[in-house]
Amino acid sequence: MREIIGRSAGAQIVLHTPLVVSHGGRAARAELPAYCQAVRELAAETGALLVDHEAHWLAEFPDGEALLWLDDPAHPNAAGHLRMANHTLRTLGLGELTEL
Repeated sequence: MREIIGRSAGAQIVLHTPLVVSHGGRAARAELPAYCQAVRELAAETGALLVDHEAHWLAEFPDGEALLWLDDPAHPNAAGHLRMANHTLRTLGLGELTEL
C-alpha cells in the first residue's frame, strides 16, 4: 500500500478498515484487528484519509456482535451496507444517503 500511495502524487488517498465480523466469523479472520491497526497507522503516516469502519461498527456494537448489520458472519446486509456508505460519505464530507 505504501508503494501505491507513493505513486499517487497529488491525489487524495482514502483508506478503509474492514468491518467487524461476528463472533462466529472471527476464527477465520483472526488477523483483522491487526490489519485494521496497520491501516490506521499507514493513514496517519501518509496523510491518507481514513474511513474506519471497524471503529464505527465497534462504537455501535461494543460487544463486537453486529448481527443487525450482517447477513452472515462476515458480510453486511442492506442495513450494514447503508451504514458503511453513510460512514464513508460523512468522512468524505458529503452528507448521508436517506434510508429507504
